Amino acid sequence: MRTFLKSILKKALEEKLPKKSTGKTQEKPKKDPRNIEDEILDEIKNFPQVTRKDLAKRLNRTEDSIRYYLRRMVKEGVIKHEGSTKAGKWVIIK
Repeated sequence: MRTFLKSILKKALEEKLPKKSTGKTQEKPKKDPRNIEDEILDEIKNFPQVTRKDLAKRLNRTEDSIRYYLRRMVKEGVIKHEGSTKAGKWVIIK
């Protein structure tokens, strides 16, 4: 009796659930870190007062990833932030 119920439930679930795709799914191409840094530099060139939040929206990235790349670029001496947090601006050094 149990195997009969199991087979009925299995059949019902298979009919209700979508079938799994056997083909490989396409992965999103990962963005090259240099490419992201170049995009950030372009945004800073066009609008030095840009905020992390604005960069994240414009580049379709998370705020955390923008913060990561900005810190990295500051550490490498590519950019620096001048002025206060709210009224400051980004300056490209290299």
